[in-house]
Amino acid sequence: MNSTPEDPEPQDPAAAPPPAPDAGGPTPPPPPPAPGGPAQPYPGQAPPPYPGQPTPGPAGQQPFPGPPYPGQPYPGQPYPGEGYPQRRRVSFGGWVGIGVAIGFGLQIIGVVLMLVTLSLGVAQNVWGLVWPFLLVLLGAVVLMFFRRTRGAATGILIVAAASFLVVIGPCIALLGGFAV
Repeated sequence: MNSTPEDPEPQDPAAAPPPAPDAGGPTPPPPPPAPGGPAQPYPGQAPPPYPGQPTPGPAGQQPFPGPPYPGQPYPGQPYPGEGYPQRRRVSFGGWVGIGVAIGFGLQIIGVVLMLVTLSLGVAQNVWGLVWPFLLVLLGAVVLMFFRRTRGAATGILIVAAASFLVVIGPCIALLGGFAV
């Protein structure tokens, strides 16, 4: 038995080492870089670090980041005002809608108070019937003086005007016999 094969396998011409350049001839220029950027590292090699980036230690260990510089957040935390959900304020139109709902509820309470006043016989004239609505109206006018409550007061006044035109005015006219 032979340890060497009898038939040598044919060699791949591309895998053959390139011929050594002649010592007297000019050396060919190096091949141009690939159009996609610098050549990729061989498998198992890490790319070179960017300037200012720490180099990895043995076996690919990264250095532990130290405490941040004064005024900087810890790694992994966003800067103040960045990454945290911002609380949205309700717009003026939103407050008007809230005021309409509040005004509707106050007008219902006013109708109940008007009926209670009427059933107790306390109302001597028209002002005795409309006092709950005038109270709501006066409260909304006071709220108009403050910037924070101006939108809600606008909604309350809208409902107060509509309820007077639709409900309170005709009721007073019917109870008073259309006399002024």
